[in-house]
Amino acid sequence: MYIVYYTIMAQLREKRAQDREMRRKEHEAAQTQPPPKPRRRPIMDSYLVNHSKIRNENISVDLVSLENVHIGLRVKRGLHWRASWKDDIDRNDTNIPKNRLGGTIIGYTNNNVLVGENSNSIYHTDKITTQSGPGWAVVRWDNNNESVYPIGSENLYTLGIED
Repeated sequence: MYIVYYTIMAQLREKRAQDREMRRKEHEAAQTQPPPKPRRRPIMDSYLVNHSKIRNENISVDLVSLENVHIGLRVKRGLHWRASWKDDIDRNDTNIPKNRLGGTIIGYTNNNVLVGENSNSIYHTDKITTQSGPGWAVVRWDNNNESVYPIGSENLYTLGIED
């Protein structure tokens, strides 16, 4: 009886010693590994457009740029459209997905000068300001929403010419 007891106790001590050795090795390995690199976030080219949120739409339309923009030009979503921009969606439509509406350019910047109208939005992010620079267009969508979109500024083309 005593021999069995001592044999079991010896096996337990050996198991504990093995566990301690394994934990010590794991701790040493964790200490020698370099710390994980911080996740790198995409760098924004400016404060005007968050480039990490822009996605490329799969479209084949002529894009609106400073070369072809004019007041009254009919437009729709272009190449670099942000998913959260919902200004061109018909909210009264019962279909899923909801229909996308066209819009009309009512103003744009050229050589840091506003040509036409500015947006009547109360938010400065939906208006052309002195900091905007060239390559921005003000669009009034068919549902009367107005907003500002890049048309070459920061190499983004968010509007396409409507067919």
